[in-house]
Amino acid sequence: RGLVGSEMCIRDRNINYVNVTSNIEDALFGDYIIVYDEDMKVLEGNKEVVLKNEKLLKKLGFGVPFVVDLSIQLMYYDILNKVYFDVDNLLEALWN
Repeated sequence: RGLVGSEMCIRDRNINYVNVTSNIEDALFGDYIIVYDEDMKVLEGNKEVVLKNEKLLKKLGFGVPFVVDLSIQLMYYDILNKVYFDVDNLLEALWN
């Protein structure tokens, strides 16, 4: 949760930052994601576009964040009608 608080402070100050990581869970904290394989850009866009492309991400060895994967799996069973990127929002949707 500390990262969320830090991100909000940075947004309030209108500061952009770049987070270079191989941890796909960290991608949830960004707005725009670029995925590289070796030295080639493979996928680029806002987090909704990139993280919904689960097959390509898994093929590259990244997978998708747990909350995204769970909501995609629940969509297959018509339990959810959209992909969630926040655990609290996912839980609220499941309880409603």
